[in-house]
Amino acid sequence: RVPIIGDAFGLQLAFNPGAVLGTGSGMTWVLTLIGVAAVAGLFVLAARARTVGWAGGVGLFLGGAVGNLIDRFMSPPGFAIGHVTDFLAYGRLFIGNLADVFLAAGAIAVAVMLMLRQRAHSGTKVAPATPPTFGVPPEDKQ
Repeated sequence: RVPIIGDAFGLQLAFNPGAVLGTGSGMTWVLTLIGVAAVAGLFVLAARARTVGWAGGVGLFLGGAVGNLIDRFMSPPGFAIGHVTDFLAYGRLFIGNLADVFLAAGAIAVAVMLMLRQRAHSGTKVAPATPPTFGVPPEDKQ
């Protein structure tokens, strides 16, 4: 392990036959099929994106999915059953790669876009921020 930010973040090589946190490690070929289906679906979503926000979110997600899928096809132990190469160690929590970072960023962006769309369709408005009361009930402030 090569520390970059103390024990919180560093570099550590690992080969992951599974998905998130090693789940499904005995079914690598199934994960490859799921990855192919996900990439195909994400291409369709990307083609239908009508805003920069949606295109960016789906694009980030697509980039992460393609990155991990390339590992599945090209890495040992063999074609379509390869292990994903992870190298970003987040403390003692888990080890991931740049594709995982893009997947997470894309998921967050898509979640934000879904919330914004829901808010627009429901007609609700965001209340303006109010100054902190610092323990004094609002009715007592002048």
